[in-house]
Amino acid sequence: MTRLYPFLLSVLLALSISCSTETKTPKFESVSDSGITFTNTLKSTPQLNILNYLYFYNGAGTAVADFNNDGLLDIYFTGN
Repeated sequence: MTRLYPFLLSVLLALSISCSTETKTPKFESVSDSGITFTNTLKSTPQLNILNYLYFYNGAGTAVADFNNDGLLDIYFTGN
């Protein structure tokens, strides 16, 4: 029973920290004139679909960083 108290205390602490009413500024903003036209289009077939392949919709993402050290952000899109 004594090992349960630290666990309950940590859960209560995590809940009290995560339930703040403070509004935060958004981290991203929408840019409509960027010229990027990437779409991750998935075509379901009888062999490749969500029933046969559980991770059919998982795996796409975006990476933004200065990979080649030119001072500009590089954008990499991945698709599944």
